[in-house]
Amino acid sequence: MNTPASERNRPGRSVPVLGQHGKGRVSRVRHGDPNPNVARVPGPRMCSRVRTNEVRRSPLRLLAVTISGDGLRDDPPVIMSATLPVEPALFRTHAGNLDAVRELLGETRNTSRQIEDQQAFGPLCASILTSLADRYDRYQEQLEYLEENLLLMVQSLHRVADGTTQLKHIVRRDDDVATTDGTPLVEGPSHSLHGLMDTVITRVRNREWVEPQLADAAPVAEFAAPVDELTAALRAGGLRYAMTCVGPLRRLLDELTGAPGVAASHAAIWHTVSADLQQLSVFLHQSLDQDLPRRDRLDIRSYRARMAYNIEALIGCAEIAEAMAVIVKAAGDLILLTRDIIRGIIGNLFADVIVWALDSSTVTTRPVLAVRLGTVAATTWRIDTYITACTDSITTLTRILDG
Repeated sequence: MNTPASERNRPGRSVPVLGQHGKGRVSRVRHGDPNPNVARVPGPRMCSRVRTNEVRRSPLRLLAVTISGDGLRDDPPVIMSATLPVEPALFRTHAGNLDAVRELLGETRNTSRQIEDQQAFGPLCASILTSLADRYDRYQEQLEYLEENLLLMVQSLHRVADGTTQLKHIVRRDDDVATTDGTPLVEGPSHSLHGLMDTVITRVRNREWVEPQLADAAPVAEFAAPVDELTAALRAGGLRYAMTCVGPLRRLLDELTGAPGVAASHAAIWHTVSADLQQLSVFLHQSLDQDLPRRDRLDIRSYRARMAYNIEALIGCAEIAEAMAVIVKAAGDLILLTRDIIRGIIGNLFADVIVWALDSSTVTTRPVLAVRLGTVAATTWRIDTYITACTDSITTLTRILDG
């Protein structure tokens, strides 16, 4: 059940807000509250919504994590007897922070949905990149699962605050080892998912997956020889004519390249989603660290350990999103390179054809015709070679992701 509007706008509810102190820097925001240790929700006039079709205005650009300096801040220890109950207000504050994370996670998920609206790659490569679509579907399912987990925990924490259930009951799972009073002993994650996709990202950036015909300086050799102004003008004019009047050639390039601008936009969206999820993981970590400081209680320690898995899930999703950004950009750049090479080859061929048509001094004998037909055949073979190299490279790239 979603938090009522009256509760969401209640002054004093904790909310993260990203500060303006530089990249990766966050600060505590105060709205007239005498207590500097709690971030408060601004009034309704201060709140704003983010349009999900604006990639650079992600929801986290309007948020601030209650962190100071360059790392997590430790509150002064709370000295209490282990037998004393935790104040219900602490659970309600923590539930409000979790609900803020859940809402922002929904905004981030909506931002990533822009990727499914448009086709970035042409049919020649899109059929190979089906694993990207499958990965996107699984990614959305994971974010939805995390969002649902947070909602259920928010509802449970409110029941704990109301006294209708105990914290140990909402933490316990069937396979947990429990103490004599029923409080589970939960161990947190054994390792962090930071750097989960570093190996994949390194291999993609090293271009190990690119075929030799398109690697390094090989494509430059196609057009390294200098030409005079007349030949350059013939190439440009021939290419314009081919793209305007020769339908099969135009369709060939369209099927190869798709929409380069859309591919670049998708890469930017993935990068934005990654940054947002990293920020959410930091806020959730901070919330667990400060909202419930009673480390002397086993139920709170077990709850923190259980919630640490959600933090790692956010980190893992952020790492995958960054890898997807790198892969989509790399694929788009290679396809654009292949397109430019093929356009140059087509321009050369049409420049030759124009010269042949205007050259009245050469008699079109059989040997001359054979040479010209050989030029056309060689051009066709070269175009096919580069297209094959591009598709083979993209196939290898998808195997890196799947591996």
